[in-house]
Amino acid sequence: MPTVAQITFSASGRLDPLFEAENAPQISVALQAPGSGTTVYQRGTVMGEVTASPGTYGPYASGHSDGTQNPAGLLAYTCTVDASGNISGLGEFGQTLKNTPMFMGGIFRTQDLSGLDANAVTKLGGVLIEGTVTTGIFKF
Repeated sequence: MPTVAQITFSASGRLDPLFEAENAPQISVALQAPGSGTTVYQRGTVMGEVTASPGTYGPYASGHSDGTQNPAGLLAYTCTVDASGNISGLGEFGQTLKNTPMFMGGIFRTQDLSGLDANAVTKLGGVLIEGTVTTGIFKF
């Protein structure tokens, strides 16, 4: 009988809505692949759609001009993307897939989000229920 866990489960790599999780819609999206090597995307990252590759998303930044300057949602899981667009580290089992979940709405703690700024709040049609973009509650 093994003395070391063969499979472990952890939700630490998953973003969870603060309230009303059942009303937080998600879609499955591809992530922007690096030119070489791998890129780690953190859960809660504000994502924007890459204009040249519809259905593919990258980290939002207001100064970009590739489409990712327009925020579209929040990445649900911390994951790693390789140069072929394979996404690993997903879910409780750490699967490797071509798509990952992204929240298209919901209520979240801003402390759990990365890249949220006043411009993203406005463009997502969201509102700060309380606090600021760094410490508060965000609904979109």
